[in-house]
Amino acid sequence: MRHLLFILIITNLFFTSFFTQVGFSLETDKKSIESRIITNIDFYGNKIVVEDKIKEYLLTKVGDKYDSKKIKNDIRSLYATGFFYKIDILTTQNDEGVDLLFRFEENPILADFRIRGNDKITTDDLRQALNLEEGKIISRKELEVSRSIVESFYLFKGFNKVVVTDNIVPIGESKIQYEIKVVEGNRGYVKGIRFIGIDLEYAPELSKRLETKEKWFFSPITGRGRLSMGLVELDENNIRQFFLEKGYIDAKTDQSKVEYIKEKDGYRVIFQVRQGDRYKAGKVSFQGDLIEEEEVLYKKISLDNSEFFSTKILNQDIESLNKVYGDKSYAFANINPNIKRDDEQKIVHVEYEIEKGEKYKINLVNIKGNTRTRDKVIRREVQVNENDDYVYTAIQASKDRINRRGFFEKVEITEKPAKDKKNYLDLNIEVEEKSTGYFAISGGYSSAETIMFGANIQENNLWGYGKKLGASATVGGLSKNFYVNYADPYFLDTTYQFGLVAFKKLFDYVDYDRDSWGGRVKFGKSLNYWTFTNIAYRYESITIDDLKLNANEIFQKGTDKISSLNLGLVYDSRDNFIDTSRGITTGANIEESNEFLGANLEFTKYSADFAKYWSIKRHHTLAYSLEGAFIDFRNMGSKIVVSERFYLGGPDNLRGYKYSRVSPRRFLSNGNFVRIGGNKYVYSSLEYMYPLAIETGLKGILFLDVGETYDEKKNIDYNPYDMRKDAGFGFRWLSPMGPLKLDFGFPLGKRRSGESKYEVQFSIGSLF
Repeated sequence: MRHLLFILIITNLFFTSFFTQVGFSLETDKKSIESRIITNIDFYGNKIVVEDKIKEYLLTKVGDKYDSKKIKNDIRSLYATGFFYKIDILTTQNDEGVDLLFRFEENPILADFRIRGNDKITTDDLRQALNLEEGKIISRKELEVSRSIVESFYLFKGFNKVVVTDNIVPIGESKIQYEIKVVEGNRGYVKGIRFIGIDLEYAPELSKRLETKEKWFFSPITGRGRLSMGLVELDENNIRQFFLEKGYIDAKTDQSKVEYIKEKDGYRVIFQVRQGDRYKAGKVSFQGDLIEEEEVLYKKISLDNSEFFSTKILNQDIESLNKVYGDKSYAFANINPNIKRDDEQKIVHVEYEIEKGEKYKINLVNIKGNTRTRDKVIRREVQVNENDDYVYTAIQASKDRINRRGFFEKVEITEKPAKDKKNYLDLNIEVEEKSTGYFAISGGYSSAETIMFGANIQENNLWGYGKKLGASATVGGLSKNFYVNYADPYFLDTTYQFGLVAFKKLFDYVDYDRDSWGGRVKFGKSLNYWTFTNIAYRYESITIDDLKLNANEIFQKGTDKISSLNLGLVYDSRDNFIDTSRGITTGANIEESNEFLGANLEFTKYSADFAKYWSIKRHHTLAYSLEGAFIDFRNMGSKIVVSERFYLGGPDNLRGYKYSRVSPRRFLSNGNFVRIGGNKYVYSSLEYMYPLAIETGLKGILFLDVGETYDEKKNIDYNPYDMRKDAGFGFRWLSPMGPLKLDFGFPLGKRRSGESKYEVQFSIGSLF
């Protein structure tokens, strides 16, 4: 034992004499060592990370003078890699200089990761939130944070009694197994929401702003109304923002209370607010680098025209000013609002201090996230090119154009200074793809008519090239329709558009049968960002046969041919072609069919349409549409060309009426009548779409339709009281089986013979 103790003492003295740990050496030793050259660098304890990898993070090299600050920075860099749990440095002085020894304790490799007890939240969702990857080195800090993330995830989802534990099991020398165990508990529901400290007039509007909702009938399906402390904390900020937007600049929220209501078997959430005084909007002024006259800048802002100060309007004004400077290539202009409050007068003045910075150009345009969609499909929607001047509006327009294609769930454009070029920016476009193929079955039902079934298959991003290809078929008691369509928005990689449609249509009416086939070829050209023009050729062969009763008094048996050219002009500023929330679409068309083109049906058809969408608030959309058409038949005599005349009623227009039943009537000698269609029509609709359950995509819709058809004997009467009208409600839902549409339409006013009290339209499909 004495010999062992002696050896330990001698060994300790040896290392004390020759080794000095950085950060603990004497001042004299520091001065001595700082003047010496590093002769060698060795590593000890690194079994996972190879030496060459470690050297990549070191600024200290053999031959350098010993620099304690540089070495400390090296240690920080090595810790930042996440490879190491502990790092020590030992120094040994020799005749030529000093040797360095890096001694490591490595973090282990995550060999196996498991989650147990999660019945109501999927393992995939939790793994995605944690971002732990098996086979990679993992730090102890990451493990500690992981348990907290899982707990927070459950709390956010409404599991307020969740218990999360973890366990680390070593596997060999450098690997571990990590297990998270969850005891979920039951979800609680919100049975009441209360505000303390606010004016009662704000309560209804404020309730709509909250993410926390009370339980309702569909809560077991949608999840709405579940108590989530994460949402409660989020709503505390939402409440504060609400009052800041109203001019209450000192508004604060205290910690909210959640109390259990035994008689309701649920929870009441109590938001405690200190509302404060309301401030008016004062003077707005500008200082610094003004690239426009002040009068121009004042036209870009709204706060100076507001009665009360509002952070919402302030942020909108900052965005408007950034746009002004960004469109002049000042990509990083600093628009700093200095808030000056007058507490006596309760007024807030704003002085904008502006630093324009430097002008920038575009270096590279990088695209990420597209695994299926070709780069060029995205790149052709980008309105700036490499070496172009930076233009804020063009970049925002690029994002809108990419979104409008309907191929992506999310589109983000970020700007980053180029590495090797001063005053150049790289544009990084990151997309998240979604399903673009569509298959649907559909049906319609009315209390007085048979059921109609249909099927539709469509791919809107064919092979990732942005082209469309589809086919559809509908079969009902009165008709059979078959369509094939193809569209290329950038034909042969040009700015021209190409479309092709082929069809076969069979109609079995009470009075006659109609059999038609044909197709249409269309070319289009973009005039600017929103405006398009097109020209189309149409051919259709129409056969009228099997006349019944006295129908030959009106219709004529035989085959007619349409051969026509169509010129169209379209303006479309919708934010999304599929799920529109804002924007305008309008267009006008003229179609000419004549003998020179090979037709025996000669006519000129004029049509126009208009639709506007308002995003009145998040997930709430108001839409108005107006359309109409007129056709002038030539050299037809008394012949009625049914195929080109206009009918209303059905799922696409007057939803409270049967399909194609709104039409002028012509009476026969036997007292019966036939619907001959109009040579003109007008139709208008007002729709309000609102969320029923945001989490599931369930939406409700309220609608009002007004329209009428007219024959040659009657002019269009724009008086809504004299037109056919209906109102109704419906649902839109991206169900597990696919998009579902269900409408209930109710005619307004006096009904005619054969018209029902209501009509029902529905469709359901699936995405792939």
